[in-house]
Amino acid sequence: MYHTGFNGLCELRVKMQYGKVDLNQAQIVRALRKAGASVLVLSSVGQGCPDICVSYKGQTWYFEIKSPGGRLTQAEEVFAQTWQGNYQVIYSVEEALKVLSIAYELN
Repeated sequence: MYHTGFNGLCELRVKMQYGKVDLNQAQIVRALRKAGASVLVLSSVGQGCPDICVSYKGQTWYFEIKSPGGRLTQAEEVFAQTWQGNYQVIYSVEEALKVLSIAYELN
């Protein structure tokens, strides 16, 4: 496990053991950061842990990112049903920005 700097922020990277990264994750992370959100990538944790933790304007969300048509694993379902904080399954940049009430004008 090691830390790396990212535009003045600290990003935790964990040795890949369980998690799988959906193809749209990099695009979603880039768009959220461009919009001013802090993003902590957690996808390599696996075991049902959401893919990213996002903080924006004092609110923190956990997002499970899925490619279109993707489904939650059993471990992800358990997390979704038991987590008591802000959590959302997202499939696109537009959905991620909408959850955070950010206008999709980032092109």
